[in-house]
Amino acid sequence: MSTGTIIAISIVVISILALIIVGIMTYKKIKPTLKNVDHLKEVINQKTKYYTRESQHLNERITLLTQRVDGIQSEVEVKMVDFEDFTDEKGEFQSSLRYLQSHAGEYTKGISSNIMDEVKEDGPQIIETFKRAFKKTAQKQKIRHQK
Repeated sequence: MSTGTIIAISIVVISILALIIVGIMTYKKIKPTLKNVDHLKEVINQKTKYYTRESQHLNERITLLTQRVDGIQSEVEVKMVDFEDFTDEKGEFQSSLRYLQSHAGEYTKGISSNIMDEVKEDGPQIIETFKRAFKKTAQKQKIRHQK
């Protein structure tokens, strides 16, 4: 072997050893960084899971609130229809009251004349019935006191 070949082989071996040594030293320097990268990946995964759960929870709450709002809206619509019906009935009631107020005198006259007619027709019969009942009651009381 010639000296040139030995020098070349020595340079190659020294270069390979130098590369191995530099690689080991670099690995030792990078090892904490790689650990930090792994830890960071783990933290990122945990935070992702946490915020995913939180967003699902918020979505469920929003869904429930939306359902409640829909229920309240339908209830309000029903109550609005009922309120409109009530308002219509109130208007009809007020018009009926106005009608009664305007015709109250006529009704009163009619009722009083009907009562007068009934008193004239039925009055003597009622008085006669009371007289008979009073006489019978008085007779029964006399009989009780005599015993």
